[in-house]
Amino acid sequence: MRNTRRVLGAEARETLASLEQHLIKTFQHWITAAAEKGEARADLPPYLLATYLDIQVSGALTQLGQGQSRIMVKQCLMMALSVISLDPLGGDPTMAE
Repeated sequence: MRNTRRVLGAEARETLASLEQHLIKTFQHWITAAAEKGEARADLPPYLLATYLDIQVSGALTQLGQGQSRIMVKQCLMMALSVISLDPLGGDPTMAE
């Protein structure tokens, strides 16, 4: 949807913006909770990390939609998310599935 924003009507653009803000707030709450448990960085503002996460997930979904290998997208996303997580590989050093 984000890539087609220019062709959407005003109401659809407003709805999309509202959904994006809701998603970022959800990510922000998740990151804050993870930081409180020592699972995520606490030295950067949660809103910044949530926005970064939103951008990374959006990019990964775009790549999947363009036919990129699911394993490659997962590996790249895990690497990108290492900025947030204190255990970026989730205990899986191969990141393969």
